[in-house]
Amino acid sequence: ARLAAGDGTVRCAVPLAGGAGQPLFLCHPVGGSVARYADLARAWAGPVYGFQSRALAGDDPTGAPSLADLAAGYRAELRRLAPHGPYLLAGWSMGGVLAHELAAQLRDEGEAAWVVLVDSDIRNLRLPADDRERHREFLADLAGGRLPEPVVAALARAAETGLAGAAHAAAQAAGLLPAELDEAGYRRLVRVHGDNLAALAAHRPVPGVAPVLLIVADRVERPDPVPAWRAVCPELTVERWPEDHHSIVSAAPSARLADRIARFVTETKPAEATPDALAAAS
Repeated sequence: ARLAAGDGTVRCAVPLAGGAGQPLFLCHPVGGSVARYADLARAWAGPVYGFQSRALAGDDPTGAPSLADLAAGYRAELRRLAPHGPYLLAGWSMGGVLAHELAAQLRDEGEAAWVVLVDSDIRNLRLPADDRERHREFLADLAGGRLPEPVVAALARAAETGLAGAAHAAAQAAGLLPAELDEAGYRRLVRVHGDNLAALAAHRPVPGVAPVLLIVADRVERPDPVPAWRAVCPELTVERWPEDHHSIVSAAPSARLADRIARFVTETKPAEATPDALAAAS
């Protein structure tokens, strides 16, 4: 009855925690889900909302949107929940890039925001070379960066025509997917992951957003992500934590992250969107 009485709109803002105080708005990583923010939401002393991809629910009228288009949709939901800022925006991995773009769009509307990037990268990005690699990258993300050997073997021996079915079965056998998720649902998850990865690779961040905090996972073999961010955020604050890309959003680091975000809010003040700043941004 509740569903029938609704307007049919798929909301992308997922309430993750209640309470009073400064609301924290979290943007989804490349997979589109906000499930990885559960520990951070528990640790935050206030309301938490996660912006989750509408495409996960099959609501994908525009095909594969750009990262700026994704942020625009989340901006509309944000303004519905909180008409005025300053806003506290954060995100892990691609979610940080979304949060930064969201802040830039809000600035153009005269609103200010804090931005926290949790191991977000805008330079060291590589798209999968083929379908087999696309499945492997999606499942590796699902497995927290450590893909079980049986899944690796199943992907390696699967025929091209049966690749999705083999990947789906292997992921379920390894406990990476729930038993009720059918192959069509699995294909949708892989498509959302791939579309978001392409949107991230094509995105070029808008300069001038401030204040921005970047927390880097220092146990990742890659070129340093800081210089690329420093080029678009001259006032960037950087911290390096002894974590890998996935462990940085696990339980203990999430509690530390909640504390650091709270201190970032008290230590800084969002830049006001003055007429001069808006003119420079345009």
